[in-house]
Amino acid sequence: MRLVVLGHSGGANLAGVILGRTPGLIDRAMLVSCPCDVARWRQDRGRGPWPNSLSAIDQVKTIPRRTGDAPTRVVVVTGQNDDNTPPALGRDYRQALEAAGIAGSFVEIPGAGHGFNAIAR
Repeated sequence: MRLVVLGHSGGANLAGVILGRTPGLIDRAMLVSCPCDVARWRQDRGRGPWPNSLSAIDQVKTIPRRTGDAPTRVVVVTGQNDDNTPPALGRDYRQALEAAGIAGSFVEIPGAGHGFNAIAR
C-alpha cells in the first residue's frame, strides 16, 4: 500500500515537513502553491519572521530516497501568476530535492493564480 499526500499552500508546506520528519510514511506527494521556505516567503512579502514555523525546504535532507520498493516522488505545482506563493519557491524546493537525490518535478501552470481560479483562456 502506498500513501499519497496532496497539500495546497500552507497544507503543502506541512506535507513537505511531514515528508522529512516522518521518513518513510509518505510515498508520493503533490505540493501545490507551496511556501516551502517560510522564512523567505515571509521576507519576500515584507513581513516579519514566524520563528516557530517549520519549512519543508529544511526537511529535505531527511526525506528517504526510497519508501519500500519504490522511489519517493514529489511533484511541486505552482501557478505562473500566483501572487501569494511565487513559482520561484517551488522551483527552489524541487532543486533542493534533486540535490538530495529525491525524485521530484516542478510544474508551472500558465496563467494560473494561487487558487488556480484565474487561469487565462
